[in-house]
Amino acid sequence: MPLERELKLIASPRSAAALARALKLPRRARVIHSIYFDTPGGALRRRRMAVRVRRDGRRWLQTVKGERSAAVRNEWETPVASRRLDFSRFPIAAMRRATGVDLKRLEPALQAVFETRFTRRARLFSRGEAKIEVALDRGYVRAGRRREAIREVELELKSGSMRALRREASKLMERFGLQPSEESKAARGYRLARGA
Repeated sequence: MPLERELKLIASPRSAAALARALKLPRRARVIHSIYFDTPGGALRRRRMAVRVRRDGRRWLQTVKGERSAAVRNEWETPVASRRLDFSRFPIAAMRRATGVDLKRLEPALQAVFETRFTRRARLFSRGEAKIEVALDRGYVRAGRRREAIREVELELKSGSMRALRREASKLMERFGLQPSEESKAARGYRLARGA
């Protein structure tokens, strides 16, 4: 089962700019727009899951994530033709075994709940045996009329140990004055959608 292992850090405008310069992140940013879905009763939110369709450049991807811990999530991702979900492209039975949720049954009730729009500047680094992608995201999350800024650094472990990922996060926090965050973009969107 695919796993996403990442840590999130909150950056001030000044620290974000300093990090981008020091790490030589690409000047050209990717534009990313995501739409998150759930049932009217929040069936996915209660199970700590997220279903989204994301436009990254010219391509659309649909993603399902199931939280295992603050830093580790199950993740399934497939391309789609547009912003519409197509669960026929997912290994539904394997996903049900991993999460306990029958997405095929929930599919007719899913509706857009919130969205994110942000730019991403990312670069892959080797740290010993580990490969870590450092991404700087800037934009917003919006649910109805509520909106909140996104300015965060994501460190995603592509290969290697979680220890290496935590060590790299500690170095960046100390060097650039970043703050740790356990709240994902999806969690922030759900919070806004509930009016919090």
